[in-house]
Amino acid sequence: MALGWGFERSPGSRDSDRLSLGLPRGGPRSGPEPAVGQPAPAMISNEEAEAHEAAVRRADELAALLRATRVVVSGLDLQETLARIAHEAAQIAGTPHIKILIADHQAGVLRMGACLGGPVPADLAVKIGHSYSGRVAATGEPLFVPDTPNDPTNLLAARDREHGIRTYLGLPIELRDTVLGVR
Repeated sequence: MALGWGFERSPGSRDSDRLSLGLPRGGPRSGPEPAVGQPAPAMISNEEAEAHEAAVRRADELAALLRATRVVVSGLDLQETLARIAHEAAQIAGTPHIKILIADHQAGVLRMGACLGGPVPADLAVKIGHSYSGRVAATGEPLFVPDTPNDPTNLLAARDREHGIRTYLGLPIELRDTVLGVR
């Protein structure tokens, strides 16, 4: 059986855009049942089912990315744009804890742009080069830390333990060779 993917848009709904797999309506097998004495069509293997599930997950992620892209190009104000991007990033990552820090290169710091699910002060300023996000801003490279509460370089280890934050994934927001922020 061949699987495909496509983009569907239902008229009249703002959030109706979705990516979908090209399975026939009614499931993977359609048509009449085999005649008596004929072999039954093969069932979908576990590998095919897992591949289908992964494709559906990926389609959901791509749809969230598409919505985030639309937000950016729709001309909203910066705070609303950052808040909506944080919301979409939380859905993609499957976490309630998302922050977007904006680089202030003149002052040499990252400032809070948007935050979901975490106790981060609105006036937060992180020196570029210090802390996890500061390192991402300085290097322009992603950073993954699998055990933040027990990492001796984590400046916020106590806060992470208190709020159940276990990992850190920092991704640079870049335009050409300039880091604009960290998410």
